[in-house]
Amino acid sequence: MNGRDWVYDHAKLVLIFLVVLGHIIEPFILKSPELESVFNFIYLFHMPAFIFISGYFTKGELTLKTGLKLFLDYLLLFILIQLVFVAVMKGIGIDRYQFLTVQPAYIY
Repeated sequence: MNGRDWVYDHAKLVLIFLVVLGHIIEPFILKSPELESVFNFIYLFHMPAFIFISGYFTKGELTLKTGLKLFLDYLLLFILIQLVFVAVMKGIGIDRYQFLTVQPAYIY
């Protein structure tokens, strides 16, 4: 035995299944309000839960200073990716995307 806790492994398996399910139903969400609700429910929590479970096993200690630095780093990355994506889409003539700070302009 390697001392693994299978509860966490099974939780990650369920979360990975939800990712796959979300990708499968994505093309149909505009046609079905029920599937859109399922899609939004999955994407509401699956990645934060997966990150939390994976981070639970890290060796580092999360202090307020390191947590704030991580948050600001990812916020900056999010804003940069948003700006680049929207600029490229507008550059190629697709105007349906706009820069929103609280909602990504793209699904992934």
